[in-house]
Amino acid sequence: VESNGSTATESLLDATSSAGSNWQPVGFDANNFYAYINSGDTFASTWRLLKVSRSNPTATQIATGVGLVTTASMGQNMLYLTVFGQADNRLIRIAKAGGAAPVVTSTMTSTLNTVVTSANAVHQRWRVTGVGTANPSYTIEFVNESDTVLSTVSSGFPITMAEADRRNFNASESRTRFVVAGNYTSRNFGDASLIGYDTGTQTSVTVGTLPGTSVFGNDSVFASAIAGPGSAGLGFAARSVNGILSDTGAKVFSYDLGVANSLKLTTLLQ
Repeated sequence: VESNGSTATESLLDATSSAGSNWQPVGFDANNFYAYINSGDTFASTWRLLKVSRSNPTATQIATGVGLVTTASMGQNMLYLTVFGQADNRLIRIAKAGGAAPVVTSTMTSTLNTVVTSANAVHQRWRVTGVGTANPSYTIEFVNESDTVLSTVSSGFPITMAEADRRNFNASESRTRFVVAGNYTSRNFGDASLIGYDTGTQTSVTVGTLPGTSVFGNDSVFASAIAGPGSAGLGFAARSVNGILSDTGAKVFSYDLGVANSLKLTTLLQ
């Protein structure tokens, strides 16, 4: 559907390339929409990735393969798909312009790579190894679209993205800052570092340490946070006992994404 602000025009796409009824959005930019579809819900499914032009709408298939797409995200010039297969898992990097062969990173099924994109050409890649075991390990890497690693967070666990100060209505993603945890252990967020990463300046700031042993003893800890617009952030942390959150001793906290050691804790009162 095209709109000039006062009227809308609906244009049908080619029936063959756009066949199917379970298309999932990847994102949009000033020129195109991007979407994918799985033919089924098994590892033997066929997936397809389309680019749909916003002017004189035309659908173009830019990639296809066998497996099950589970996550997809859009960067400035690249698209990222995580695909589960029968014998392997794949992280696939595909040029939005098409033409070039997709870059495939294949791993064992016990390893998972996913990418969350920012409005800049720097993105968060999360690698989990030992999936399905008692001791999985986690690593966050911030990478550019040439796949160069710019920063690494050991034992890293994603938390959120800070809301953008300004929204670009010609793109589906305007956010540029990530909030993650470092030193994520078997006690989850207990005593983990809370870290902000700015993709614009390509710098990280450790804003503080989440409550752990001194507050919750040996219990596991769950934490969540929000941030932005601006640099202000809020969150809470609570003990998790047998997978159930308890409000006993739960903490709320504030922080400034741009200021080291700015995290301040207080007790959550009912």
